[in-house]
Amino acid sequence: MSEVTASRKIRAALLLKGYSLCSWAQAQGLNYRVVKVALSRYDGRNRRPSPGTKTLTIIEMLERETGVTICTEKAAPDCPRDEFQRRLLAARAEAGLTAAQMAALLGMTPRAYCRYENGVKKVQLSLAVALAQRGIDGTWYLLGEGAMGRLKK
Repeated sequence: MSEVTASRKIRAALLLKGYSLCSWAQAQGLNYRVVKVALSRYDGRNRRPSPGTKTLTIIEMLERETGVTICTEKAAPDCPRDEFQRRLLAARAEAGLTAAQMAALLGMTPRAYCRYENGVKKVQLSLAVALAQRGIDGTWYLLGEGAMGRLKK
């Protein structure tokens, strides 16, 4: 009899909540193929994805949603830039927006927004101001302290 993998446990836990992996990914505003690859790549491995990567964020979201541990090793401490990326993704996920919708809401191109979310572009004050104007607490975004706030659509 084969061992039940973390991937199968994740899928079963999502089904109990009424989601398939595809529908969960869509509900989070994520690409299904990216989620599927992230899950299969790190299923049962000891090492976690690099800090600040979208793959790590997806793995952590799945673990939080289902309570199933995918990778046994904890991630290394993140640098501040990684924290900005995580908070930006968290704000978008909380609002239930796609990257393109979030970009339009913040008045920038989808490419520019994705560069912030993926850590390619350094966080600028203008992004923090745009988030604050739409209901995201600046202290939470910049320092990680306090409540996130609600994004005004």
